Amino acid sequence: MISGRSSLGFAGALGAPALLVAVLGGCSSTSPAAHATTTSTWSVGTPAGPMSGTGGGARASASAGSSSSPAAAGSTGLASGLPTGDAAQPGEAASRDGVPSSIAALPSAARVRQVPRGPGRVTWVTAADGVWLVSRPQGAPPAYAEVLHLDAAGRILRAYPFPGVAPQWLVLSPRAVYCGRHGESGAPDAMVCRIDRASGEVRVRVSADRAPDTVVTQRDVASLPGVWTVDNRTFTVDLGQSPVLGTELTFRSRGGELRLDPDTLAVLGS
Repeated sequence: MISGRSSLGFAGALGAPALLVAVLGGCSSTSPAAHATTTSTWSVGTPAGPMSGTGGGARASASAGSSSSPAAAGSTGLASGLPTGDAAQPGEAASRDGVPSSIAALPSAARVRQVPRGPGRVTWVTAADGVWLVSRPQGAPPAYAEVLHLDAAGRILRAYPFPGVAPQWLVLSPRAVYCGRHGESGAPDAMVCRIDRASGEVRVRVSADRAPDTVVTQRDVASLPGVWTVDNRTFTVDLGQSPVLGTELTFRSRGGELRLDPDTLAVLGS
């Protein structure tokens, strides 16, 4: 571990109230124009409405997201048919997914809570295989969030925790779900992720952004499911804005460009 870094493993990410990350705004929409006007967020219990769809505009594949928004009812904040006192995810599934025990014990109303999106960002996508949602559980610090794969009733099919590098956007392709972030005050690292929609395998690339070196270390992520790569390079582009999908993942902003392999997230050029 490089001197001067602070460890942000699960224990650190969940017990560090000093982590201050700017609140993101909104939810996904079927039209790019809605990005600037929609400010509500989705949680289990939100009635089905017009907020379904890929919400990715020209950045998302047209075939990636198509189904209606999650079916839910009632003012209790729980999906229809979900017991109010039960954990949102069975213990063995939460353990498989690397979810901290304090998060795994939460009921659906406290666990499934959409992270608001910022301008040009999407944090909720519906598709034929269910709902993909960036969620920050109740009581979790700002630097912690999960990508949740839900069924239409809001039940968790699989969870992908991101301690210290909370995702700020989602984009779907026919084969994968991508997420990412830029550094913020208190959580300075950038990140790009890929979740395989068939196998559930996750790959994550963490890079330096607001600090000379990453705060999250390879040791911090060693026990997390999937393949995590911690890269101390700093890139010019803003990884808090979703990429253009094609034969490569292409980020263009701040006068720079970064190209990643869409399967491995290896850097192809910058």
